[in-house]
Amino acid sequence: MGGALDRVEKNMIRTAVALLILLVLYSVFTKFIISEIDKKISEYEEVINDTEGKISVIVANKRAVDARTNEYENILAKMQEANNEVTTSLIRRNAIPNLLNRIMYAIPKEVQLTSVSNTSGGTIQIEAKSERYQYLGFFIAKLKNDMILTQVTSTEGTKENGIIKITITGQLP
Repeated sequence: MGGALDRVEKNMIRTAVALLILLVLYSVFTKFIISEIDKKISEYEEVINDTEGKISVIVANKRAVDARTNEYENILAKMQEANNEVTTSLIRRNAIPNLLNRIMYAIPKEVQLTSVSNTSGGTIQIEAKSERYQYLGFFIAKLKNDMILTQVTSTEGTKENGIIKITITGQLP
């Protein structure tokens, strides 16, 4: 038992030493790989955290842009409303002169206007007089047919001192 080793024992020792060397190399290589994987995981976590931070900044910026967009849309709507009011005002302001101009060409010479008023919005009230009913009827028909006024109505004529007076009411077209 204390002598020289035979061939089988030498091969077994060699195999054990080789396995031990392989085990040490495998452990070192595995430790290196695990270390590299941990570094990559750490790098990925940094990138993910940075990306999430940038996403939160983008979301905050989007909210700010949306708030500004809503603000500008409200301002634009108010400006459009004001523009519409100005346009409507100009149309109404010019409505009576335009109406009188159109009436001038439609009214018979035998009919006299005593008053023209804009009672409310587009409602026009005309007081007219003539010596004969037919001239007033012709005038009312002209107002309707020439679309000078719409929804034209008139009162019954009242005769006073040979003059017939009526009130004509209608809407501006």
